[in-house]
Amino acid sequence: WGFMSTTSDRKIAIKYSGVKDNQALPMVLVIRTGAVDRGACVRDFSQYVDEVEYLWLPGSFLEQDGLQSLEVTEHGIVEMVPVKANANLKADTTDVLLGRKKQMHIAAFTYRVDEIHRELQRIILESDIEKRLKMDPTAGDVTVDMFIQKIMDQCTAVLREHEKRDIKEYHTHGMYRTLEMEMVDVKIMALSKLQEWLQNTSNSFLKFRLNAALRTVHRRHIAFQERILEEMKLPDTRDEHKKLCQLRGIIVDNVEELNDLKETKLMAAAAEGRSNLELKLLVRAGASVSAIR
Repeated sequence: WGFMSTTSDRKIAIKYSGVKDNQALPMVLVIRTGAVDRGACVRDFSQYVDEVEYLWLPGSFLEQDGLQSLEVTEHGIVEMVPVKANANLKADTTDVLLGRKKQMHIAAFTYRVDEIHRELQRIILESDIEKRLKMDPTAGDVTVDMFIQKIMDQCTAVLREHEKRDIKEYHTHGMYRTLEMEMVDVKIMALSKLQEWLQNTSNSFLKFRLNAALRTVHRRHIAFQERILEEMKLPDTRDEHKKLCQLRGIIVDNVEELNDLKETKLMAAAAEGRSNLELKLLVRAGASVSAIR
């Protein structure tokens, strides 16, 4: 793919046909242009001003538009082929192409924020909010609606930070990966902030959680779940540890998920030297220690 170079000077076209090089049958494409289907004159920017060069965008289409004819020139016979050109009108500039990756990320993030709001509303509808409010002495100062709105504002703030990022950062692998992970983490942390208040009835209060950072409350939620798990003394805690693995982002649905190497979560974690805590959680969540690939 590249620009198609043409000329409006007949003599120049015949010169480039190869007639002077004694080709068997030199050819010139005679392009019929229109008000829209035409190239851009770059004569003033060319080092060969006399060639009156016209450039056509990559992806422009040519089709024969009549019967070819032979023309006798001072240098020999040249085949003249009439063609019609359809200019590519949808070609993007370099800036647009570079910005597309950012646009796709922002569009996905915007959808993710809307998705978070729906998930928060679903959790509220499925929970006994009135009962929880009676257990929170600060509920009179801060309402659940205010709490939800604050969570959404914090999610939107992360989105706005991503919008401010320079396009070049979206083409730096390490930075782009970080931005993608932030987008994924925002949903986990936003839901975690609400769930932490709903579940931690003795130490979590609306007034003090309202302005707390998403990540801070998410960490508190994980610590709370771990503490509860230790106190439960259940004979089988695989389901509880599975939820804890999901909360930490270790798994999506189950511990036997496979990666591109057909490795389970436990195998991959061990191979990559991840923490003993992660390995322990996976085993307690039911990951097979004898799995092979």
